[in-house]
Amino acid sequence: MHLASPRRTTTPAAESSEKNSMSNTRSFRASALALAVLGTLAAGQASASGFQLREQSVKNLGKSNAGSSIGKDAANVSLNPAAMTNLDKTTFQADITVIDLTAKYIGGGNVLGSPNLPLSGGNGGDPGAPTVVPNMAIVMPLKGSLEGVYLGASIGSSFGLATEYDDGWVGRYRALKSDVKTVDLTLSAGFKASDGVSIGMGLIYERAEATLTKAIDFGTAICASGNPANCFNPNYPFRPQQLDGSFEVKGSNTGIGYVLGAQLAPTDKFALGFSYRSEIRHVLTGDLTFDGVPALLANDPRFKDSDRSAK
Repeated sequence: MHLASPRRTTTPAAESSEKNSMSNTRSFRASALALAVLGTLAAGQASASGFQLREQSVKNLGKSNAGSSIGKDAANVSLNPAAMTNLDKTTFQADITVIDLTAKYIGGGNVLGSPNLPLSGGNGGDPGAPTVVPNMAIVMPLKGSLEGVYLGASIGSSFGLATEYDDGWVGRYRALKSDVKTVDLTLSAGFKASDGVSIGMGLIYERAEATLTKAIDFGTAICASGNPANCFNPNYPFRPQQLDGSFEVKGSNTGIGYVLGAQLAPTDKFALGFSYRSEIRHVLTGDLTFDGVPALLANDPRFKDSDRSAK
C-alpha cells in the first residue's frame, strides 16, 4: 500500500500580455523486465495518466485547469491551438511549477515459496523530492493579409515521474530509482474561420528519457539454478537475500505527434473549446548494466552488460 500526497507550488517567472509482488524470483529475466517498463512512455492520456503533467500554465492551475482549452494565455500553443486566437497581441509566457512529492510505503513481503522467510529491509524512506517543471510559450498574431492567423511555439514537459528509494529497502527488487521524463517542442497555428469560430493544429516533437534501477537477488539466482530446494537449506552457502547486486537501464528516443483544437464562442460570455492530442509512440534504445555480479554468474548471458531497445 502506498500513501502519497503530492504538493505543487507554482511561480510565474515572466508573462507579458494579460497575466508482483515484493518477492524474489527463481528465473531472472532482468533485461526483459526492465526494458518492458520503458513501454509506459507511450503518450496516450488514458494509459499514461499516472505520468501526465498538466503544469503548462500557472494561471490555469489557479483555476484547477478549468477552462484551460479556452484560456487567454500562451499555454494554448500546446493545450488548444485554436484558443491562441483569444490573444490580440504578441504574448510571451514563462511558468515554473515545483512538484513536491511525498510518499510512504507500508507493507512487506516474503521470499517466493517460503511464507516464513520475510523480505528484509525498511520502508525505503521518502522516495519523492522537489522537482522543477519549467514551461515557455509565445504566440504571435499576424497582420495585414494574414490577419486572423496566429503562430505559436512552446517548450515544456507533458509526462514525467521521479522516485528514489533507499538501498536495501524491502521493495528493492521492484524499484530503487525510477526517472522518466519527456521534453516537448510544439509549433502551432490557429485561424479565425469566422466570428466565434476558430480552429488550430500543432506539431509536437518529443524527446523521452528513462533511467530505472532495481536490486537483483543473486543468492536466489545461484541456489535456484540447480535444485531450488537449496534456497531453503540453511547449510547451503548461497541463499535468498544474502548476495544482492543491481542493474540499471537507460533509454531515450524521439517521436512526433500532433495536437488539434477548435473553439466556438457564440457570445462574449460563452465559449466551448475542444482539443485532441495524439499518441506518441517511442522505441527507446538503452544500455543495460549490472553491478555486483558474483564470480559464479560472471559468464551467465542474462547478466552481461548490453544494448537493448523496447517499445
